[in-house]
Amino acid sequence: MNACTLCSERLCAKVLKMSKYLIAGHVIKIKGELSEIKDSLSDYAYTGKKSAEREFTMSKKQFDRAARGFVNEYRTEIENYFFALEFSGWLAKNDGMYLHSAAVMYKGFGYMFTAPSGSGKSTHANLWRQAFGYDEVTFINDDKPLIVRENGGFFVCGAPWHGKENEQRNVKAPLRAICVIEKAKENSITRLEAADALNILLSQSVIPRGRKSFASFADMLDDLLSRVPVFKLRCNISEDAARLAYSAMSEQQTGFGR
Repeated sequence: MNACTLCSERLCAKVLKMSKYLIAGHVIKIKGELSEIKDSLSDYAYTGKKSAEREFTMSKKQFDRAARGFVNEYRTEIENYFFALEFSGWLAKNDGMYLHSAAVMYKGFGYMFTAPSGSGKSTHANLWRQAFGYDEVTFINDDKPLIVRENGGFFVCGAPWHGKENEQRNVKAPLRAICVIEKAKENSITRLEAADALNILLSQSVIPRGRKSFASFADMLDDLLSRVPVFKLRCNISEDAARLAYSAMSEQQTGFGR
């Protein structure tokens, strides 16, 4: 082992030991076994002086209890899923929300693709990289990106929790549009009315418990739908689908600063 490798390992261990992270603009602490998400968490390590707003903990006892009955390959996902749900539930009280989706950044703006699991969200996001260039399109998150409301606008943020593609980046971009993905032989895209979009976004979000928390979440969602357009894309697996989606979504005014 050379000196550089040794220094890198010591730095990594030091960062993980601190257990303080900056995610979606919030300083938090996370304590647990962290076997699955420790590498991703290191990208969000916070070394500033701000105190943590909240501490999220999963003890080994809680982990073992939750893991009963799971085969080994699924045990590693338990903690990942636990902290994602805990944080997103708390974020809903603080001008933020989780949307089950894949998100990319292109030309400085964020685009999100949502649908039930297995509908091709990540596949479509990857088509953007093929169509517009791997160096031009940043994959923000393949399954669990976050939306935050700041200064009268909306941003999509990276998160350490991710899906099967293991794609996540610690970046933030003004959210230009959201797209609901549906498999089809031919490509077509239409803008959804707010009422239709609401039902879909609710089905792909984590709804917080408690009257006050839900009221805060509902207010943000209502504001989101008034500022950020939502489309339905019926598409096949082709670069033409990505170009069609971008053409329609990029023509809209961004939800930031409007």
